[in-house]
Formats: sequence, structure tokens, C-alpha cells
Amino acid sequence: MALSSGVPAAAPADHGSGRIDPEAVHEPLTVAAYYRDVRAGVWGDRVPELLDGVLADIMPPPDPWHTAVVYHLMAMLQEMLPTGWCLRKEDGLTLPRSVVMPDLAIVRGDYLDYTDANPTPADVSLVVEVAQTSQRRDREKATLYAVAGIATYLLVDLSSRELIVHTGPSAAGYDDVGLREAVSIAIGDTPCGTLQSKAIFAPIR
Repeated sequence: MALSSGVPAAAPADHGSGRIDPEAVHEPLTVAAYYRDVRAGVWGDRVPELLDGVLADIMPPPDPWHTAVVYHLMAMLQEMLPTGWCLRKEDGLTLPRSVVMPDLAIVRGDYLDYTDANPTPADVSLVVEVAQTSQRRDREKATLYAVAGIATYLLVDLSSRELIVHTGPSAAGYDDVGLREAVSIAIGDTPCGTLQSKAIFAPIR
């Protein structure tokens, strides 16, 4: 499909391999062009993320372990939500040059506030990625989240059973990154509770 404004069309996903040919994209794809391709059904139901203007490989369906941890985290975070915030699962966030789909995101308002457009960084308090085989990509996404100004990014590494907490976003990345046994969750200006690493991993396998 040809795109307007001189932006070349992105190659559709190869649904046999789940990969996109990187040679097919010669210039960064804009967010507007990406959403235009999504609406046109270029990738069908298997839509890739757009990371800093580049289409990422489509990830395979998650392992049951990954799915279980995501829902487990979702339940814990749901209990902490103050009024005026909601929890989204594997849904799009629009960043300046990217469209990402974190495993979990806490965003301002109600689900129905986003019927016409996905949340932007100003709407987001916290994002969570659960990595089983995607550690490299999720570490790279930390820079995108930081540059966008998202206050807290939690990376849950299933392989090492570690909770990596990112805070203090800046144009150069997160100022404070490290392994934590616990992290205090603040949503907006409201302290909401503590998330314990052992509580994440203890019930699983």
C-alpha cells in the first residue's frame, strides 16, 4: 500500500514467520502512517509495535507462564488504583515516534476515554513489561519510555526472576535503574502501595 507524504509503505508481516523484512523500510515510519496501515489492515490481527520509527518483529503468542504472571501483576496493581485511573493490558500507547504495547500500563481516566485514540505519555503513570524471551527489546524500550517522560517503568524478568525498576526519566534515559526487592507505587501524586518482588514470583512455578 502506498503512503502519502513521500513515506514508503511498510512491508506487511510474513505471517508464516511472524517477522518483517527490515530491508523493506528505507525511512522511519511515522506514527500517523503506522496508524493508517493499522486501519487498512496491512498486518491483519498481528500488529507489530513501532519502535522509534522502525517496525519490530511480531512476537509469538505468549507462554502460559508469561500470561499467568501478567494477570497476577494485573490483580495486584488493580487493588492499588486510585480513583481516576485505569489499568490497560497489552494495548497501544502513542509515544512521539513509537507505538508500543506494554504488558500493563496505568493510565489516567476511564477505558472509554480512549475510544478514539490511544493514551499518550501525559496520560501514563507506569508501564510494566514481563520478559520471558524479549529482554533485549524490553531493555531498549526503556529509552523510549524515559524520553517520553513516563515516570516509572517496571521490567519483570522471568528468566532471572528479577524486578528491574526504572525511575527518573530524562532525554538520556532513566536516571535510576536497578534490581529491587520492592518498589513503592505512586500513581500521579498519590502513593498507592508497595509491590514486592517475592510476591510477583513466589506463587509461580
